Amino acid sequence: MKDKYIKFFKREVIFLLILLVVVCFSFGVTYSNFIYNSESHRAVEMFTSSLKYEVSINGEVTNKASLLPGNNVLNVEIKSLNNIDSYFKIIYGSNNNVDAAFYNNNSNSIINSNGKVELKIIVYNKKDSVENISFKVLGGFTTNKLSDVKTPEYYSELNKNINIGQSFTFNDKKFRLLSISNEGISEFISECLSTVNVNGANGYNKYISSLNSVIGSVDGSIYYHPVSIEDINKYLTTQSVTYKDKVTIENAYYPVLWGYEKDSVINTEETNGIISKSEEFDITEIYNKSDSISILNSSIENVNYINPIYKEILTGSKYFIATRSTSVNDGKALFEVLSMNNGNLTKSLLYDSNNNSYESENNVRVILRMSNNYNILYEEI
Repeated sequence: MKDKYIKFFKREVIFLLILLVVVCFSFGVTYSNFIYNSESHRAVEMFTSSLKYEVSINGEVTNKASLLPGNNVLNVEIKSLNNIDSYFKIIYGSNNNVDAAFYNNNSNSIINSNGKVELKIIVYNKKDSVENISFKVLGGFTTNKLSDVKTPEYYSELNKNINIGQSFTFNDKKFRLLSISNEGISEFISECLSTVNVNGANGYNKYISSLNSVIGSVDGSIYYHPVSIEDINKYLTTQSVTYKDKVTIENAYYPVLWGYEKDSVINTEETNGIISKSEEFDITEIYNKSDSISILNSSIENVNYINPIYKEILTGSKYFIATRSTSVNDGKALFEVLSMNNGNLTKSLLYDSNNNSYESENNVRVILRMSNNYNILYEEI
């Protein structure tokens, strides 16, 4: 009798074990299906930050940065430590003393599996002393919306984006953003401010000083000057003006200022004299005659921009460039000024070595340079 009960008990235990295995397997499949297919579970994973990322700031693996007073530009790299593509969102610890925004961010906010993205973030420190900031990266599955990646309490989002070419108004004049340096110094270019007329040898002599009459500063932190060839070259793939071999012109007339210049290479360290203050020279005549002079022939190359948007920004209108040039044609030395016209650099002849004068009229645009303690985040952009 005893053996009978033992056999029955063993049989029931085996049945229960088999049933338990079946139930567990079914539950496992169901739970697994929920894990990998449930939108709600994926949302939960977002909230619990199960997706991992590595943050580097200015080349150092860290999520913290010390901010100088004013604008700070941070070069941020985000590396995915996940085997899936994901949305990502950068947030920073809420702090009433700082404001953060993306700078020229073209990212679609998706990072590939084990991939990385590089971004620039501009942070404005309102205090007069160093302030610290910490960043955090949150991720979510690409089957969800970026808005599903929730920002926790005590954190703020970088919900603004400062783009190259955005405009704002300064002293009732419109400017457009060109760049922001890693030190937080921003440069803008104006729309046309005024028209300047120059002609003849004296126009060549006075050209730089005529344009430089608009040079100035505001509160010691904002400076402005006419657009020069160096300003434009920052945004070109190659240097736009090259210089060829010297050419000797005999029995020629030339502007007086020529005697104070070296090969007419203007606005570089190779100049002699203070070209921007040419009006201070005692010019008794507007030209001199020489038995022989040698000039360095200049040539304008194709203008190719490092970013197509710069063509739109820099060529919004025809305007003079605060740079002179020289060239040779039919045995004559030509003394010219440069201008930007419909995306091309052009030369405007003012005087030649045969003592002929010419006239040119054009607009003037200026570069506005703001030091890093100026808060561009609050400008009309």
